Amino acid sequence: MLDISKKDALMWFRFFDSLPEEEELTNRQIEIIYAVISQLEEAVEARRKPLIDKVRNAFTLGGRTLSSGNAEKFPKGCVSCLSGSGLTAVRKTNKCNLRCKFCYNFGAMDEQEPIGRSMWEIGGTRYRIEDIPKIIAIQGKPSGVAYVYLEPFMEIEEYYPIITEFAKAGVYQHLYTNGTLASEENLRMLGESGLNELRFNLGASNCSDRVIENMATAKRFIPSVGIETPMTPEFYESFLMKNRKIQDVAVIGIGDQRLGEISAAIIQLKEGETADEEEINNYCLELPRYKRPRKVIFADVPRNATGKIEKPLLREMYGAKNLVDKENRN
Repeated sequence: MLDISKKDALMWFRFFDSLPEEEELTNRQIEIIYAVISQLEEAVEARRKPLIDKVRNAFTLGGRTLSSGNAEKFPKGCVSCLSGSGLTAVRKTNKCNLRCKFCYNFGAMDEQEPIGRSMWEIGGTRYRIEDIPKIIAIQGKPSGVAYVYLEPFMEIEEYYPIITEFAKAGVYQHLYTNGTLASEENLRMLGESGLNELRFNLGASNCSDRVIENMATAKRFIPSVGIETPMTPEFYESFLMKNRKIQDVAVIGIGDQRLGEISAAIIQLKEGETADEEEINNYCLELPRYKRPRKVIFADVPRNATGKIEKPLLREMYGAKNLVDKENRN
């Protein structure tokens, strides 16, 4: 197993960050990436405990996620996945209409084996819908089930009968989607079938207006509708670019005396437009508090000849580089 120093990890991190996304990596480079990730994880873990201690009313849900505030506000689907019991994941679809780099199956989308006609993978085992009453009778009623993996709306009509069957047994059910294939008709059918909760991965569609409209439609038919998406810089940038005053956006991590590092949005306004930090913060109120950028900086966003944002330069300009260098010296 390759082992590298913090200093070398930083050098390689900057190198890989500067590469075009479409560039192919060698096996040796992939091995180096894993070594870099290992160093990053060690650095994060070393800082994690002191930071958690500074969060007021911090708690974990089933020891698997960190939050603060009122635990009763957690969606039931979250509680079921993190600390529930029973059948849990249900899978039918083996395909998706999008390619998201944060997907578990990214790079292997065409290698997902089909479940089989009239079959469902439930808790890792394949069953037919008519087997569900027997499964519940033997294993007991699960705290909830989640329809996950790839994009269920690719064949959403297949899901109505199994949702109806679990609903008859009073099982809480939630489903994940990128939202691009949702329509009033299939959302209504999901609600009528008994789906309790629908989660939209808004980042998968780069905050598509159509998906946001589909979320509003879903609320008419399904009791609980929300967003579950990785908080990537691309998500922040896509969301902020919807503001008509903004020409360009880059999101980076910068040093913070209390938290160690926070997200900062570098915003380039359109010519003739004016805005202040308060206005941008008010715009971001549409996002949950923990998903909002912690700092706003108005400046030009540098891009290279290929159009890629020069984030290493931004990190150097706004102190993120100095923060990493300091970590390396510790």
